[in-house]
Amino acid sequence: MLVGSFRALSSSPPLVSFNVGRSSRTWARVSSAGRLGVSVLASDQRMVSRSFESRGDDKFRWVRWHVSGTGVPRLDGAVSWMDVDIRRVLGVGDHLMVIAAPVALAEGAGVPLVARSGGLFAYRARTPGAAVSVGTGGFLDHGLADGGG
Repeated sequence: MLVGSFRALSSSPPLVSFNVGRSSRTWARVSSAGRLGVSVLASDQRMVSRSFESRGDDKFRWVRWHVSGTGVPRLDGAVSWMDVDIRRVLGVGDHLMVIAAPVALAEGAGVPLVARSGGLFAYRARTPGAAVSVGTGGFLDHGLADGGG
């Protein structure tokens, strides 16, 4: 399942959240496991992203992956991984907000792939001390490089 809204929710206790469409068939199948693997895709993994946003049943068919120490899938080549335990699921409009607690973290290498305005972009860190115009979108205007395709 592809999620574009993953974020930190709390530092004490550590919690993260993400949103899932209520109609997601994948969420219906994986939510009962109670534990999920989150892989932050690298900028060169656009095809992996497309595979996971498809409606096909075998999203892992063309994707290289391995099982983490906690028993969840981790996508090979990702920038980072987090295994999380689902703590709560809240209905929010046509989406579900999933609140989860991290149980394992790992870091890879590369530049993260992020979604914005319907497109995929390589994240590019701002130069330290550079001015950011909050009125025009803050880091989004200064931190993303158009990745094409």
